[in-house]
Amino acid sequence: MKKIIIGISSLSIMSFTIGFDKLEELYYGNQLKSAINNIEEMQEWIIQDVENGKMTVEYSELYYDVLNETRSLVLDYYEHECK
Repeated sequence: MKKIIIGISSLSIMSFTIGFDKLEELYYGNQLKSAINNIEEMQEWIIQDVENGKMTVEYSELYYDVLNETRSLVLDYYEHECK
């Protein structure tokens, strides 16, 4: 009887661990998607600021390039770690 209880307990713990890892993966995947969306939103703001004369084209290109590089890094990480 003890062996059955130990076996069931072991399976339950393994199932919980596997489930927790999957939940953690989903959580981080959602966080990375939100980060990518935030970066894209900021890129849109840069374009709007240039159109409204609030930012020079030179600065906008610098900011846009940095955000684009950051977006690529986050997206690359997401593709390799969360899919």
